Formats: sequence, C-alpha cells, structure tokens
Amino acid sequence: MKSPIGEKILRLNKAPAYLGLPTTFGDRVNHYSATAITKSEVCFISLDAFKNFIYSNGNFAYEIIMDLC
Repeated sequence: MKSPIGEKILRLNKAPAYLGLPTTFGDRVNHYSATAITKSEVCFISLDAFKNFIYSNGNFAYEIIMDLC
C-alpha cells in the first residue's frame, strides 16, 4: 500500500553509505525504505553488535560521527 503522500526520492547515496544511523540510538521506527538502483552488496549489522563497536572503540565511534556530520 502506498503512502498518502506518494513515493518520493529523498536522497541518492554512493558507496560506502550507512542507512538508518540517525535513528539507531533513538529507538525510533524508520518510516522509509531503501532501494538499490544498481547491483549492490549490503551488510546488515545487528544493533547489539553496532552498539558494542561504538561503546568499545572510540576511533570507530569518531569515524561514524564524522560520516554523519
């Protein structure tokens, strides 16, 4: 079922890109989906593993913050 506002292209990302990071720690539901327009490989990282990387590795956390900014 389509949304009442229809389908919209919000952003085109080039690799490497992280999808869903802005809402990862806020326990918010993402109300969007992502579609690849070319053949792509993706990697799903569990939230628990991702949080562990953030809490235990300052350099990793710094790089994620820099990518988001």
